[in-house]
Amino acid sequence: MFSSPRPLRGRTDENDYSPPVDVKDTGRGYELIAELPGVRREDVTIEVEGDRLVLRGEKHLEQRIEGFDYLRVERRSGPFHRVYQLPKDADSSSITATFELGLLKVTIPRKVQVLGRAIPVR
Repeated sequence: MFSSPRPLRGRTDENDYSPPVDVKDTGRGYELIAELPGVRREDVTIEVEGDRLVLRGEKHLEQRIEGFDYLRVERRSGPFHRVYQLPKDADSSSITATFELGLLKVTIPRKVQVLGRAIPVR
């Protein structure tokens, strides 16, 4: 559950940007929280493809300016693509997402289980 299979297309290169993601069980469902500093809301997409949650986006950085001597370059940019296997009890039709202060929070509720009901006899 919530394993992260390899991306559906291509492979991960060590130079690719891959945001850190936490996944937690809240009891009522699951939360996926991705750190996306510098990523714009319009550059992020979330899709459910079958039993998988797919997070895609792109982080843009300013272009390196010729004539400057960069002593160290640690920030990464570029497209990212993360795929998560949804748990069997996830209600994929009720997934919601918010994006604030560089954090993407995806809320995945559990399916409501109907344990049974009494049927009146008329």
